[in-house]
Amino acid sequence: MAAAENLLALAPTLSPLLKQGQDADEMRRALPQLSLLGFRHVQLSATQPGLRPRDLDRSARRDLLASLRRHELRLNGLDCWIPASHFVDFNQQDRAIDSLKSVVELASDLGRVPVSVAWPTHVPDQSTPSWRLDLISHADRFGVALADHAVPPAPRDQGGVGIDPASLLSHSLDPVASVREHGSQLSAVRLSDLDQTGLRCPLGSTADGRLDVEAFRAALLAAEFRGVITLDARQWNDPWRGITTSQTRWAAST
Repeated sequence: MAAAENLLALAPTLSPLLKQGQDADEMRRALPQLSLLGFRHVQLSATQPGLRPRDLDRSARRDLLASLRRHELRLNGLDCWIPASHFVDFNQQDRAIDSLKSVVELASDLGRVPVSVAWPTHVPDQSTPSWRLDLISHADRFGVALADHAVPPAPRDQGGVGIDPASLLSHSLDPVASVREHGSQLSAVRLSDLDQTGLRCPLGSTADGRLDVEAFRAALLAAEFRGVITLDARQWNDPWRGITTSQTRWAAST
């Protein structure tokens, strides 16, 4: 029962809900609005100005958690979308690794929430790259799960798997099959659909959405995924309307 109840909970991505020039005042206006809509969790971007590790000292991190609590919200996780190529580019690798380590430490201070990343796809018959082992070890020391959203998902000897239906559908992959295959390794799950033109869209916003919502939900239940699902509003035309449409459609999928 606990797993089924948890699957009702969604955590909207905050960054797409803010207008250009995302400032602290706008974020303060968005949080109570999310709470009024019935959401109890939120997903933040650690690359968003004002929320980057270097922007938040210890006091600011405590203030952020206090602000969420005032609006009856909990932090679900952090997004850290460093381009996957940077982890294998000699000129950018050190910076990418240091940046992700800083985000891991931020996630630890904010309640040891999962960090969503997208690493280069790992070739199964090759050993795990040393840089990734280093990052996983660093995350383990801080009690933080790293959820790899590489496409296609691949079995991980270490670390967790992240599932984003829209990304999988854009590569002609089946999100339901991916959940069934990697269910025991899921660290983070996102929710977003893809329309017939190949654009990311909310659930229930179009009659030709590609995601089989009921089958996706059933697969997550079978996998006993107990995390809160990130409602990913990136690239939606009307994010505020989209999160309410998706919220209604997801609740109806029971």
